[in-house]
Amino acid sequence: MCAGIRSQVAGGEVTVLDELYDGSRYAERHRYRMTLTDGTVVHREIYYFATLAADGRFQHVHETGFDVD
Repeated sequence: MCAGIRSQVAGGEVTVLDELYDGSRYAERHRYRMTLTDGTVVHREIYYFATLAADGRFQHVHETGFDVD
């Protein structure tokens, strides 16, 4: 999936707005803006919630978001 999307992206930026940890719970909010090779601009805000495993990797992930513009 990522390889397919990368081939369509001409450029972009990500801005992390908030990042919180509480024990094994993790939450993060970010915005990204990317320009596709066809000139389309995508601007979204994403809310990311996760549980960390004992080794520090994400064990469970939930994500939602919405278009900004």
